[in-house]
Amino acid sequence: MLVAHVRKKTVGPTRIENTHPFARSGWIFAHNGTLTDLEYVRSAASPARRAEIQGDTDSELLFALFLTRLDAAGLRRDDAHERIHGVLADTAQELRERNVGAFSTLMSNGETCFAHRFGRTLFTLERHAGGRRTVVIASARLTDDAWSEIPEGTFFRVDRRPVPSLVWRDSATRAA
Repeated sequence: MLVAHVRKKTVGPTRIENTHPFARSGWIFAHNGTLTDLEYVRSAASPARRAEIQGDTDSELLFALFLTRLDAAGLRRDDAHERIHGVLADTAQELRERNVGAFSTLMSNGETCFAHRFGRTLFTLERHAGGRRTVVIASARLTDDAWSEIPEGTFFRVDRRPVPSLVWRDSATRAA
């Protein structure tokens, strides 16, 4: 898995500590959007995870909250994708319902990439070339290929094995 992020800063100055993706506990995280309810996100993140924050961004604070929820569920990066998916998707839904701001995210443990769209665009591209299958997730269509726009409020994942593939939480989400 490869995660790259080009940052247009909205919260926090331009400095190395504010550079995405953020890495912690075997996870990497990138965020596109701006959180408007930082106090709620800060209060929902554990003191231990807040203490790990090195920069000034809303993105790193959001990462701390997602990690807090995985900690509370007793989940680590190498636990079952389905269980991690459920906790992260439920957290994203809660944040959408609280209207904490825009947050399209990517979070990966190297085997699975969990993605969410809210308040910013998100697209996927599946390629089958030379016997290799790839899945690309981007906030904008990067080529003239047939990209699929992810519906607003969707949480999904890309499993790396046995071949890279999109996995939706349920069939209703896929049909959205």
